Amino acid sequence: MADSVPFEKYAIAVQELVKLSPAARALFSGTAHIERVDCLVKSMVTEKGMQSEIIDQTVALVDVRLMANQKASSS
Repeated sequence: MADSVPFEKYAIAVQELVKLSPAARALFSGTAHIERVDCLVKSMVTEKGMQSEIIDQTVALVDVRLMANQKASSS
């Protein structure tokens, strides 16, 4: 099978999944502003007349963390 991906490449990719995303690292290091892909996805879903509880929860969690970071940075 010429199109098959070797298992080792999958194993390496899985190791990357356990690391926090750059956005999560920024949030938990106190950054007050980040690029919001979650809001973009929510906007696109809403434009299609759909709704996702998971996306809504994600946006809300990031909002709360950013507000806390912003409050801490202005103190």
